[in-house]
Amino acid sequence: GLAGCSILVVNEYEFEMLREKTGMSAEAIRSAPARACVVTLGAEGSRVWADDAVYDIPPVPPERADDPTGVGDAYRAGLIKGLALGLPWDLVGRMGALVATYVLEQPGPQSHCYTLTEFVARFREHFDDEGALEVLLKAGSR
Repeated sequence: GLAGCSILVVNEYEFEMLREKTGMSAEAIRSAPARACVVTLGAEGSRVWADDAVYDIPPVPPERADDPTGVGDAYRAGLIKGLALGLPWDLVGRMGALVATYVLEQPGPQSHCYTLTEFVARFREHFDDEGALEVLLKAGSR
């Protein structure tokens, strides 16, 4: 079950499989984790249920779509980095979306690269962080 789960991150297929295998309702699954439930929706972005709110996270349009291998893992990496920095859920989800896009644009799951400055600049092309990502730039300079 989901007892003791802090944050659940699944894609749509995994969410439905979890619902089917456990017999839990969608609402019960979304409310079971202590902190958040995150469902990735492929090209439609993702949705985060946290803090008694729902955050619809849009995707970052890729410059080109090359290979989806590793995109879900990359999304989680962006999510985890944002959480480690103490950022709010809407920004955390958007960070995940951008990291996923970097991976999608390259062949294979490990051929992407970017600097923190490039990441923040591209993030700001698509989203307004109201300066919150300065903490990311400062963390990278240590």
